[in-house]
Amino acid sequence: PRKPIQNQTEDLLNYRQTVNQQTDEIINHLGKKPAEVIDIGVDIETQERIKDNESRGGKPEYIPYQLEYKDKKENFYTVGYGHRLYGIENNPNEINRVYSDEEIETLFKQDLNIAADRVDKLVDKNKIDSTAYGILVEMAYQMGSNIEEGTGLAGFTQTLQHINSGRYDLASKEMLKSKWHNQTPKRAERLSDLMANINDKTT
Repeated sequence: PRKPIQNQTEDLLNYRQTVNQQTDEIINHLGKKPAEVIDIGVDIETQERIKDNESRGGKPEYIPYQLEYKDKKENFYTVGYGHRLYGIENNPNEINRVYSDEEIETLFKQDLNIAADRVDKLVDKNKIDSTAYGILVEMAYQMGSNIEEGTGLAGFTQTLQHINSGRYDLASKEMLKSKWHNQTPKRAERLSDLMANINDKTT
């Protein structure tokens, strides 16, 4: 069962306070302020689901690594909760660096904010269901979104049209007609099921 709105609000405020404290600790540790982290209000349920899907058992990766798929390595390194690191291939210090919990949380928040900003360019957050918004944020977090090229989340034109029209059941079906579903079927099906259930909450 979903928490009452008051409890969700208290959880979000507590979460924001924790992130602010962690950011201050990183500033003290690094001696400089990282890129500004602005909490855009993505609900905690979505954040925890993303962390779980972008890690092994909900635990982040503390040392950069390269994913291998069919004997081919990706051209970037990954750390934390799916955060991509480019240009460190010839830098052993960065490849072998051990990230702290605080640094990983800050990277996660930065990536989360980027994903939410991309979603905001495709839908009106104030007019669609909050669960649908969280699903779109996770999709953008996983695959990115480029409106000009029509790639990533921006390429799900039919899905987005249905969501903007409040037809969440149809949107859930369109989500599965994609390469994304072929590549990460379990994750896509879980999010599709969440989308399909929204109509039950709004009727």
